[in-house]
Amino acid sequence: MADHHVPRGAVPSEVVLRDRVTEAWRWLLESREDLRVAQVLLQNRHYAAACSHAQQAAEKALKGVLYGMGDRTVPVHSVHALDQFYTATRYPNDVPSPALPHRLYSRGQARTACRAAEAIVQAAEAFVRTHVGDVPHELLGK
Repeated sequence: MADHHVPRGAVPSEVVLRDRVTEAWRWLLESREDLRVAQVLLQNRHYAAACSHAQQAAEKALKGVLYGMGDRTVPVHSVHALDQFYTATRYPNDVPSPALPHRLYSRGQARTACRAAEAIVQAAEAFVRTHVGDVPHELLGK
């Protein structure tokens, strides 16, 4: 979490706003990374894992928006369009035996999950950029 120490001469509301911007973009940048991983997994035919990472990308993007709006505790675990990929892609006890999660998902499902996540990530980034602020310089890098 961001440091809530108020620097000398700063107005507390400016610090809170900066913290909101930074926290939003921390989540959005991790969301973008999860989306990149999902796309690599899709290309390498790891469809269940691609679906799982796509779901995580979308969830983190939505959390970024909520943090950007000032929420401090964000318990989001549901992204309606991608809920089917939340646990069933990862846990054998969430699918009927003897099925294995990594064998249940197709290329088409993984592609659909990645596209949905990409749309959510792009919309979240645009919303935060417009209504909260741009990526802080300290988060830009390699």
